[in-house]
Amino acid sequence: MKETQNNSVKFLQRSCQDGRLFLFVFYFFSEIVYDLFHMKIFLLLFFILGFSFNSFAQDERTWRVSIGGGLVFKKNLRVGNTYEHLDKKYIVKPIPILTGSIGRFSLGPQGIAVRAIGNQGMSLSAFIKREGDRYHGVGMDDRKDSVFVGLSAKFLKFGLNVSKDIGGRSHGYLTQLTYGEFYPISGSFFLRAGVSIDWMDDRYSEYYYSVRKTEATADRSEYHLNNYFQPGVSVLPIYKLSPNTSLMGALSAKFVPKDVRDSRTMNGKKIDFGGLIGFTYTL
Repeated sequence: MKETQNNSVKFLQRSCQDGRLFLFVFYFFSEIVYDLFHMKIFLLLFFILGFSFNSFAQDERTWRVSIGGGLVFKKNLRVGNTYEHLDKKYIVKPIPILTGSIGRFSLGPQGIAVRAIGNQGMSLSAFIKREGDRYHGVGMDDRKDSVFVGLSAKFLKFGLNVSKDIGGRSHGYLTQLTYGEFYPISGSFFLRAGVSIDWMDDRYSEYYYSVRKTEATADRSEYHLNNYFQPGVSVLPIYKLSPNTSLMGALSAKFVPKDVRDSRTMNGKKIDFGGLIGFTYTL
């Protein structure tokens, strides 16, 4: 097993050094990003990818993988949503849990990320992930989640993410500013708490929460809105059952702005509440 892992790392290192893997990734990102991103953002992503692949051989060859499963739950804020299982008062779904990292690459809630510079305390990364909502009202066009590509900066306990929809849905931008604290309660129980504020631009808010002229009815009037801010708080408790197994949970609450609550697709609730409970095993 260890020999196989070493061979895989050597192959990736050779590919990075002779440029084949970098050229493939550059071509892939250039095709989907060039026409959608402003040139400055595209060039910065190019720099991050190039620097990361060229520096991979110098990185420490540590890897970590955690697998598991759990349940996510969320209070439903929509009305008239005909997507399957999304019309309940509370939405509960089983999910697999998979996180991991090797060198500068990581997989987790942030999606797939590659760190260009820095360390755990201060870093700059590029990431790609799925984001957004799913909504279909009777007589309305589908609103779907999408693929977002962005940049992530971390400085001590602060984080800043800026991303753009490249999946052809809203074409909008998301900006997220976060602050987190880590509390070791005991030798096996830990708690992470944080506050955040999100900003969604006009295109994002219009795509997900507007009612277009062609969708208006006698009971659903036309509605439009602009960009908005959304503050929130979260807690993440972790209890280690053993050095390799953990129970984990997450709770988050975000304030829903009035412009969003007033959409004819929303039920008017002020708090967006959700969470997760799960089990993980670290290989």
